[in-house]
Amino acid sequence: MSEEEFGVESEQLSIARKFGLRVMEVPTTIRYEGLENTSKKDPVSHGLELIMVAHKLLVQDKPLLMIGLPGLLFIVTSLFSGYLFVRDYQLTNYFSVPMALITFTFLTLGTLLILCSLIFYALYLLKLEIKKLRIET
Repeated sequence: MSEEEFGVESEQLSIARKFGLRVMEVPTTIRYEGLENTSKKDPVSHGLELIMVAHKLLVQDKPLLMIGLPGLLFIVTSLFSGYLFVRDYQLTNYFSVPMALITFTFLTLGTLLILCSLIFYALYLLKLEIKKLRIET
């Protein structure tokens, strides 16, 4: 377990799912009598922490989907904006600096995201191989 505070619960559920365990919710009633403030965190920071933990767990398990797919979408967007940039230049002989910057930015971000997803995927495969070797020995 690597998470602390409220993120532990999400990580526990993720680990249980990996081992094929089923989780069942059981209704409970809790009363905090005599306490004014029963929560350590406000709802916004608690919610953001849970979203960040869930995103981290998804990226660790599916880097190509969670990082590579947005990278591919950035590259497709850059190709479309590049097409518009070239078309406008051919029609008007006006070099649009903002459109060129948008195209370059989307292309750069897309390329970096795809490269990062490939690196994370290689690390994920390495982690699986190490676990496999530990089980065999």
